[in-house]
Amino acid sequence: MVLYSIVVMMNGYGWLRNVKYRQPYCVKVSVIVAARNEQNGIGDLLKDLSRQRYPDLEVIVVDDHSEDATAIVVKRWAERDHRIKYFTLEEGTGKKSAVSYGIERAGGEIMLFTDADCSVGPFWIDRMVRPFQNDQVHMVLGPVMLTAHQGFFSRLQKMEFSSLMGFTGGMSGWGNPIFCNGANLAYRKPTFEALGGFKGIDGIPTGDDELFMRKVLKDFPDGVIFQTSQKSVVVTAPPLSWKQFEAQRVRWASKWNYQKTVVESLPAVLIFVIHAATLLMLVAGFWDHLYWYVGLCGLGLRLLSEYILLRGVYFFTRQSWDFVAFAAMFLLYPFYAVYFAFKTLLGDYQWKGRQNKEEETAPVHSGKRVD
Repeated sequence: MVLYSIVVMMNGYGWLRNVKYRQPYCVKVSVIVAARNEQNGIGDLLKDLSRQRYPDLEVIVVDDHSEDATAIVVKRWAERDHRIKYFTLEEGTGKKSAVSYGIERAGGEIMLFTDADCSVGPFWIDRMVRPFQNDQVHMVLGPVMLTAHQGFFSRLQKMEFSSLMGFTGGMSGWGNPIFCNGANLAYRKPTFEALGGFKGIDGIPTGDDELFMRKVLKDFPDGVIFQTSQKSVVVTAPPLSWKQFEAQRVRWASKWNYQKTVVESLPAVLIFVIHAATLLMLVAGFWDHLYWYVGLCGLGLRLLSEYILLRGVYFFTRQSWDFVAFAAMFLLYPFYAVYFAFKTLLGDYQWKGRQNKEEETAPVHSGKRVD
């Protein structure tokens, strides 16, 4: 528990270590949105993108075999704004296929990604592009936060998601990013092409963001950074039901089956061990109260470290602090962590109406350049 608390506190300090880019930078940007059955949300996103304070951009929407009115909504927006382009995925299925298809047709130097159910501020592109004025930067990770207007369950998700953002920004600040989110991500098109795109991870039904980041890091160890500008935040809604939430978290956690180095695997292993030990001490305390005393000391350290980290993330994203949600998450998280650790081992989940099963167990592509 002491080690875990130290790691959490180091992430808080790591967030502050991220480089801030204050000078504007202009290069053509292609915003790529992979969409499947997004008729209810994609119109709002396209409205946000049409209001961007950035001079040189195009928006490429790739429809991944939608079965609703997604195409109608996008085409209507494309008629209003010539920068918006609609494509139907011709071959393959899934987000990696849609992303690759969009990149092939993109005319920008920087590929910027978000999801169809997200919202962005008017300076989002401007802030996400600024770090690329440094030639050594190949990928930029952006912050994502959840809305919380659908009850207590969404408030819990918002708190838990903020902890993920804290670790994402914190580890990046120490030069060792281990998380990222495809809802707010950018990289250079030449980098994607030089690394062979998703070759080597294309048989895995997830990881268009995090597993590709691993490929970038192998060739460019210092080329991935986290953008800490508040105006770079992307906002999205949480899943409304437990079933949707469970499928989403299993999909995210399944990426860890493909993290091969000790450094990459350590955070996931540490989180599982700490929370599993908490539950074991709770049970063992019925036989020997000493376990309860030791457990309480450990929980106190965890409480302090997580509070400091999460308060910092909430301050950065300008969210009102939710003490009730923090307390509930603190108490429930050991059960949550252990449950999803075992659930992820099954590697089977349903997402966007498709049943996803891990198709290969080969390691992530080495990241050697394809000439």
